[in-house]
Order: sequence, then C-alpha cells, then structure tokens
Amino acid sequence: MKVLNLYEDPHIANFLAFDEMKQALMEDHLGKWVVIYNLKLQGAYECRDEARQAAIEAGFDYLNCCIRQVGVEPLPIILMGI
Repeated sequence: MKVLNLYEDPHIANFLAFDEMKQALMEDHLGKWVVIYNLKLQGAYECRDEARQAAIEAGFDYLNCCIRQVGVEPLPIILMGI
C-alpha cells in the first residue's frame, strides 16, 4: 500500500501510515494509544487522553494526527437514513 503524500491529505496519510506500521506496533505497543504525525510514530501512551494531550502540547495539528489504540479495531460507522 502506498502512503499518500502529506500534502495530498495529511489526515488520511497518517492513518495509512498507522496501517503500514501496525505489525511493528503490535509487537512493541499492544494495547497502548499511539500518536502518528508526519507519517511517524510520535509516542505511545497508556490512555487516549494522554495521547491527545501529548499531541496538543507538541503543537501537532490535532485534526491531522492519527491517535489509535494498537490492537483494537475502531468501531464501524453506520449511517442510517431518516
């Protein structure tokens, strides 16, 4: 899988980078919350709030960060028409 250029869509590129490094993250950081920014692992934390706070304190553009828990798949989004 090719990771997008950061200038094309930084948010999606960081999520794709997470997927590319998922196996290594599972070996080293299973269950931790990680921050991926600029296509690199920026840190691993015990809880989501710690990861979010670290990203903010580092001055990362929060909307373009990937903050995910390693080894836990995100819940699917189900859109229901009304």
